[in-house]
Amino acid sequence: MTRITSLNAARILAATAITALLSLPTFAGITPSIGAAGAFPAAPAFKTFDPNVVGTDAERTITGTRNMPQTFQLASDITIDKIDLLFDGGVTGALARIQIFSVADTNAASILTDYNNAVTNGFLLDQTFNIPTVTYDRATFQTLTLDLTGADEITLAATSGTAGYGMTFLSPDGVEVFTWRSKTVSSHGPYAGGRFYNDTPAGANGSPTRDYAFALEAVAVAAVPTPAALPAGLALMSMMTLRRRR
Repeated sequence: MTRITSLNAARILAATAITALLSLPTFAGITPSIGAAGAFPAAPAFKTFDPNVVGTDAERTITGTRNMPQTFQLASDITIDKIDLLFDGGVTGALARIQIFSVADTNAASILTDYNNAVTNGFLLDQTFNIPTVTYDRATFQTLTLDLTGADEITLAATSGTAGYGMTFLSPDGVEVFTWRSKTVSSHGPYAGGRFYNDTPAGANGSPTRDYAFALEAVAVAAVPTPAALPAGLALMSMMTLRRRR
């Protein structure tokens, strides 16, 4: 085999390997885990507020027919890797449902129209997961982390004006799932870019005086080889192949 033939063969093998990696299937889903309150990220891509902010702690349990959205806005695009919630207990094995949808006004008295629009036309994220093993003592703050995978690592675009997003949790089986922590600061919520809606997206039982604590962690962006650098890498692999043959 000539050197040119070996070089071409090495390039073909390398290109085939790269193609195979790029064509691997992606599997969607959510992997939940439980951590201490200190596991809540200090500097995520986004968070409604710092859980350590001084204020009055509150909570609301996802159970029955409750639909409990928190609205929010984003200053920049985020491809979500993980969602972190501050909570104080859940029911091991209980089935939960998370939904994310677009909202015209994140501080509106009602976002029912936005929610119904998502029901009709599709949510940005609509997935279920089971609560992992957890100690339900209702006294210890904990962090529930939802690790998104595959197609569920959705990208939310930056928002402007009053527009934003809503994130809600439901109990598909109508049973108690987990308790989400919220906070009030000086008669208003600690987060100005949105509000929480208690039990319904219609806002009938909602209150602008509280916000739920959650954070969004972004997918890490890997360095991508430039077109000029890729052939050089293939050439290096070819040289290594030739040396082994010698």
